[in-house]
Amino acid sequence: MKKFLIFIIVMATMLPVSVLAQNVEYKFRIYLTGKEGVDAGSVKAGDYLSQRALDRRQRQGIAFDEKDLPVSAAYTGAVEDLGCTVVSKSRWMNTLAVHCADSMVVDRLKQLPFVKDVVLVWRGVHRAKKRKEEKDLSDRAKKNSNEDYYGYSFNQIAVNNGQHLHEEGYRGEDMLIAVLDAGFTNIDTVRQFYRMNVVDTKNFVYGEDNMFKSSQHGLNVLSCMAINQPEVFVGTAPEANYVLLRTEDDNSEFPIEEDYWIAGAEYADSIGADLINSSLGYTHFGNNGYTYGYTVNDLDGKTAFTTKAADIAIQKGMLVVCSAGNEGAKEWRKMSVPSDGEWVLAVGAVDKDSLLAGFSSRGPSADFRIKPDVMAVGKDTHILSSSAYIISSNGTSFSSPVLCGMIACLWQACRGATNYQIIQAVREAGNRFDSPNNDYGYGIPDMEKALQIVQDKMGVVQADKTGKQATFRITSDSIGSVRVEDISGRGDVYTLQITDLLGRVLVSERFSESKTYTLKAAQKMLYIISLTGRGEKETYRFLF
Repeated sequence: MKKFLIFIIVMATMLPVSVLAQNVEYKFRIYLTGKEGVDAGSVKAGDYLSQRALDRRQRQGIAFDEKDLPVSAAYTGAVEDLGCTVVSKSRWMNTLAVHCADSMVVDRLKQLPFVKDVVLVWRGVHRAKKRKEEKDLSDRAKKNSNEDYYGYSFNQIAVNNGQHLHEEGYRGEDMLIAVLDAGFTNIDTVRQFYRMNVVDTKNFVYGEDNMFKSSQHGLNVLSCMAINQPEVFVGTAPEANYVLLRTEDDNSEFPIEEDYWIAGAEYADSIGADLINSSLGYTHFGNNGYTYGYTVNDLDGKTAFTTKAADIAIQKGMLVVCSAGNEGAKEWRKMSVPSDGEWVLAVGAVDKDSLLAGFSSRGPSADFRIKPDVMAVGKDTHILSSSAYIISSNGTSFSSPVLCGMIACLWQACRGATNYQIIQAVREAGNRFDSPNNDYGYGIPDMEKALQIVQDKMGVVQADKTGKQATFRITSDSIGSVRVEDISGRGDVYTLQITDLLGRVLVSERFSESKTYTLKAAQKMLYIISLTGRGEKETYRFLF
């Protein structure tokens, strides 16, 4: 899919005759200065963020800041007084997107004292296109569902060893994944049959209401993660909860879709989503015979509108997983935005034999960072069609959710870890981490290895291997605090001791149930927790 960010406003006299004969309308993005009338001292985080969102931030030590404050109501009102309809707003970017029938309004908008800039982001005739019945152009899966637990999805999970997380009991429970996409045709009818846990839906595309009849792309993407039908198809996070956000207007290709994307990301933040999957990418936009676009020099992680927003989403404690793009065999070749972001996890595509898919977008970024970050199955990926068939299809649109679901399970296993720690662990678990390249990035992450990396190196702790089930859960924030929990349910009393590698005893006391210990002036080193009771001793290691 080709899209674009900044383009020159073309005057109405330059439009094709067929367009001039109709009532052309416009959308503009307005960049604002400040947030007048919004008193940071009187605004509470809970006014704009759910308890789940607050909990996610608290776990990661993230404070409420100016970017969380809403766009000024006074500014919004002044813009509306000029005859504009606000169709999207962003507190992170401090922008408004407006719809209006008069292109000359841009001059009046620019005269407002709080307006920094105005950019055209859409023009056309405001009506929905008559949709044709979508045809399934992918290959139907050519085998019967076998008796293996995963059914059709086995190969695409096994390439990343994602089944290890499931076998350990991590299947996405209590994780919330926001899916930003073009539409979710028939999801309202097929989700119960395939046991997909959809808890919320929202449409951000102005003028269109039915996100269940717009495009099947979002359904295809969701199915990679969410289906829970053993022996037929099991997704990579079958017990996660999903919120479906339509941010893509498949009737046209204009930069307004970036505004919708950001609105979706901000909504995901506000409801407490843990991860965003975006199988959408932007390089060029084209409509009515005109093409506008980014250049490869813009892929620096700092320039693109959605990339800036994705970076903020990560700062707010979410993990953003994006398709790298399908430009590998085309002139562009590079990744799309926002996958160029420094901490956005850009996912390229391989086949079930771990071989690079020719269409998968290449790196590096414009500032020579490794991109894509990692790889998952995106060639001959099994997905669900809007006709409720399991089919196979191609695209990094599918490698992204395949991996996103596994990452949700990884984070479930390591809830004390930050999003940055999880991202870095996934990179380090890549089979090319020591010798990355522009085709595979850091390679194909092994999710068992990623789990071990988080547990051993980033402060979410695992017991010494003793051949028996652990009695305790140990989690650390990696900066000085460690929490010990008795998960046996027996209520026994133990002797707890925390020592460093030099043998110095930092804590020694009686312990039961749960407690958080803060180690003053903790150094970056390995620490050991031992718990003795019931005639047994368990030892755990963790790293600050």
